[in-house]
Amino acid sequence: MDELKQKWAVQERPFVSQMPVFGQLIVAIRTAWNNMSTRWYVLPLLQQQNEVNRLLVQQLQEQQQMVELQQSLLIAQSREQSDLIHDLGVMQVQLHQLQQQITELTARLEKVSSEQ
Repeated sequence: MDELKQKWAVQERPFVSQMPVFGQLIVAIRTAWNNMSTRWYVLPLLQQQNEVNRLLVQQLQEQQQMVELQQSLLIAQSREQSDLIHDLGVMQVQLHQLQQQITELTARLEKVSSEQ
């Protein structure tokens, strides 16, 4: 995402030439020709493309934030579910203990009743 943020803007590049003697003349001619023939057409396209790129990067950032939020919510839900599973296990143990106590009390009650 950082690389996209840095490279979303398309920029016009100046002409260059590696020719030692005529390089500057070639650059001047190409620049003059570009100014007369294509700049009026290309610059609005560059602006349009830059706007599209900017909007796409913005949308991707928003999507990334949503994904991060959803991940946080899922982690919180997972923790809550783990806590609930733990609590259920504790309650099952307590229920089993209560059932044992009821069984023991019922046996005592029957013993007391039979003795009378």
